[in-house]
Amino acid sequence: MTTEIKNILLVGSTGSGKSALANVITGTNDFQEGYGWVSKTSTLQEKFLEWNETKYRVVDTVGLNDNSGLSEQEVLFRIAEGVCRTEEGINQVLYVPFPNSSVSGGISDKGCC
Repeated sequence: MTTEIKNILLVGSTGSGKSALANVITGTNDFQEGYGWVSKTSTLQEKFLEWNETKYRVVDTVGLNDNSGLSEQEVLFRIAEGVCRTEEGINQVLYVPFPNSSVSGGISDKGCC
């Protein structure tokens, strides 16, 4: 068995299904899911799993366009925290868009700082 950890970072808009996808990937219900467009993930959620002798870390992030009162800058810092938490680096970023939406959506172009 290898000790290498492959890291999967989930990003997307609030309510797009990032936590639901994390539950499907890990085969659990450990990631707290919201319903509709109300933000449920206000801090990082992560879980380790092993598949085919490879260890994975699934990191669920705060949603882009968060509606829980976090500023755009706070959202970006929390997503960056998810990246920094993975000492090995990110192996895969999964962008979870809203169904029937364009991939170009997301945070505004006004900048964060």
